Amino acid sequence: MALNCILAGLVSVTAACSVIADWHAIFIGIIGALVYIGASNLMKIARLDDPVDAVAVHGGTGLWGVLAVGIFAQPDDIKVAYPGCPNARGNRTGLQFGIQLCGAVVIILWAGLTSLILLLGIKFTVGLRVTKEEEEEGLDASEHHTRAYEMEVPKKGLGHRASVGSMGGPAVEGKELESVAAKDAPEAANV
Repeated sequence: MALNCILAGLVSVTAACSVIADWHAIFIGIIGALVYIGASNLMKIARLDDPVDAVAVHGGTGLWGVLAVGIFAQPDDIKVAYPGCPNARGNRTGLQFGIQLCGAVVIILWAGLTSLILLLGIKFTVGLRVTKEEEEEGLDASEHHTRAYEMEVPKKGLGHRASVGSMGGPAVEGKELESVAAKDAPEAANV
């Protein structure tokens, strides 16, 4: 979480970096870390799967960063960064915040609609989900034909464990594991 908070601070200040005072970046970054924590918790409450918190880091704090321009932007810095805006007022009137809010809404709508169109196209052509068997086997095995992790699974009826597979090595499939356990079971019964 600490590294994601650091990343959240960096993402937060990106939109505003050319139009704010240096010390403003500290406050924008701290607020960005708090926004990240809140967005991450909302994702968990909503039961949305995002194992690396990409939506919270880039979506939540990116949105905050866009809005932060309207709060922290300085007129002189805007004029230097964007010479085509000689009448920039920064955050004095609230106009810049309104512009940033409008831009954020447009970005959300554009990204949402584009994603919806693309994902529906994929869903109705090649499909979005893997089969139940591939999901249970794990995509590292079904897509890459190897296992990403060394895992041990107890053999049925025996007190020791058998290796399921390792990165780069052959994987013992669940059916093979059961057959190995069944072959060893008579020996274990004779002991």
